[in-house]
Order: sequence, then structure tokens, then C-alpha cells
Amino acid sequence: MVRNEKVIIINRPITEVFAYVGDLQTGPQWQSALLEVRRATDAPLGIGSQFTSVRKFMGRQVEAGVEIVAYEPSGKLAIKSISGATPFEQSYLFESTAEGTRLTTVLELQTGGGLMGLADPLIAASLKREMDASFGDLKDLLESRVTAGAGISIANGQYESIGSSTLINAPHPTHVLPERDVPQLPLVGFLVRSPASEVA
Repeated sequence: MVRNEKVIIINRPITEVFAYVGDLQTGPQWQSALLEVRRATDAPLGIGSQFTSVRKFMGRQVEAGVEIVAYEPSGKLAIKSISGATPFEQSYLFESTAEGTRLTTVLELQTGGGLMGLADPLIAASLKREMDASFGDLKDLLESRVTAGAGISIANGQYESIGSSTLINAPHPTHVLPERDVPQLPLVGFLVRSPASEVA
């Protein structure tokens, strides 16, 4: 078995961090090795929700079925594989801090024994590099967002709405629109995106 643990502090509110990380389909946006995540069940997101993921690992493209086995909003998320060549489990623990959110993740891969077990140190090193890079990207992505309050900051052609707040996926917003100029957006869950060209 190969196990890796990663702890990061993200300077964003815990509700925002959980809403983003808890939506597994955002994974390819911050995990370069994760190529695709498809929803496999129609029920509301929670325990029992299933997904199909496709990722690159150790030079190969691997597909796996994944199921959410723990789901506590702004608290805990855990997933496990239900199909695929390498069984795994991963947990995410979300904790509020003075800076924002402490995110602790633990990933365990069942690599098998015998000759396969001899490759565990190589797999562990590759996994650590990948997780260090991915969670660094996650931190940068979420911290680059700006809450615009009564208006919407628009940059890089995107804006996002979470509840009544608006978050920008860019480190340098170009301008802020007054609330009266903001178009009415249909909310899909927590996260909505629209090209800046749609804004008058």
C-alpha cells in the first residue's frame, strides 16, 4: 500500500473551499494529471454519488469508477474507487482557521504485494510530486479569486457566482460592474460561469 498525506492552508472561506473541492468535476481544473471526471448518477451530490474519472498515472491513462462515501458540508469528504486496476481511497478534512481553511487530504493506493510491492517507493515518490503540484495549484486558483461584493469583477473572460457573492477566477480583475449592470444568471448548484462577452 502507498499512502500520502498533504496539508495546505487556503486563504479563502471554508464554505467556498468545500463547494469547489466537493464538486469532483472541478478536479481537472487543478489536477493536471486528471483528464476527465463524468457524473454517473443523477441524485443530489452526497454519499452514494458516483463518477467516472480518467487520469494519467505513471505514464499510463487509467479509468476508474469513484463513489462518495462521506459527505459533510464544510467538514469532510471521502471517496473510494469502485472499479479500476488500482483500488484507492481519499479523504479531505476541512477546518476553519484564522487565515481561511486548513485542508488535509490523505490518499491510499492498494498496489498489491509480491513483485508489484517492489515498485511502491517509485509510486510513492511520483504520487507525492503529483499531489504537491496539484494542491499548490488548488491554493493558487482559489486565492486568486476576488469577492466583488455588490458588483462583479470581470477578468480573463470569466466571472463566477456562488450564492450572493461573486468570485473571479483571475488574480488581476480589470473592472467592477455596479450591481444594476449585472445580468441575471441562472444558478446551477453553487457555481456558474459565463463568458465576459455576455455582459453588456
